Amino acid sequence: MGQCSQCGSSVPDGQKICSMCMGDINHGSDGHYQRWAEEQQAKQEQEREMEEGQAEAEREDYEKHLQQTENEQEQEREHQHQAEMEAQGQAEADEAQHQAEQYGEEQ
Repeated sequence: MGQCSQCGSSVPDGQKICSMCMGDINHGSDGHYQRWAEEQQAKQEQEREMEEGQAEAEREDYEKHLQQTENEQEQEREHQHQAEMEAQGQAEADEAQHQAEQYGEEQ
């Protein structure tokens, strides 16, 4: 085994410059550049998977927030409807009482 004349990394006998220093992934048979490229690709894949996982978690949080907002809006509509029904019932009761009082006065 020899050494790269530029960086000192191990290279096969007869090879003077490693593939990294040469800047050619196919240069020689030391495989330094190839290993580095594969490591970089693996790191990028890990980062992409992490980003996708984070994006999925954010989407889930957003969907939960939307569902909660929809639930709150539905509860508010139900509350308003109940209040309207109570007001309508009270108005009808008041009208019935008023009519009864008028009927009583006419007698």
